[in-house]
Amino acid sequence: IGVDIVPVVAVPWLEKISRPFLTPDTSIVVHLSNTEDGSWRCSFAATEVEVLQHLDLLERKVFLTAKSLLSCMKAEPWMHRDVKNKYCWWDSRYWKIKIPAGFCLKNSFLRFLEKKRNNEEEYQGKDLLTLVKCVFQEMCQEMVDPTTGAHSLVPAKVNAYFGGDCEKPKIGEGAPEIVTYFDRKLQNSEKRK
Repeated sequence: IGVDIVPVVAVPWLEKISRPFLTPDTSIVVHLSNTEDGSWRCSFAATEVEVLQHLDLLERKVFLTAKSLLSCMKAEPWMHRDVKNKYCWWDSRYWKIKIPAGFCLKNSFLRFLEKKRNNEEEYQGKDLLTLVKCVFQEMCQEMVDPTTGAHSLVPAKVNAYFGGDCEKPKIGEGAPEIVTYFDRKLQNSEKRK
């Protein structure tokens, strides 16, 4: 286990930095943290934690299910050999499964949460997989082939929910495949009913 000690400076929330819908009224400061190259960047980790601490039970299940899915799709260097071998197709050749970064998941979840709360939508536990799929759809962009009219999903840029201008976006690599899987799974569930 590695531990990084990072200096953090609290500064008032600048007017130039937008305050998205989910920003708690109590969030009046942002934190500046030092980067490897010696520059400073805005950190909204405390604000994100505050939002995530106030999720209802189903929202928490959606977030944790999506996080668990991503963690089950990759082999990490620290994992025991027996676990890593599940991601192996020869003797030591590991699958290179494209999966969205945790940054994409967290910020797509926050966008999903904003839409849910803005629209005052109510869901039940039976909607869990549909809601997880919606989070991954936030990482996709629908494309239409102009010659055939065929629709397809492609990875989209995912900007930071808090301080989107302060951090470069990341691409939701692998999200379209996850959404396609959920579509098939949900269709099969409907057929069985």
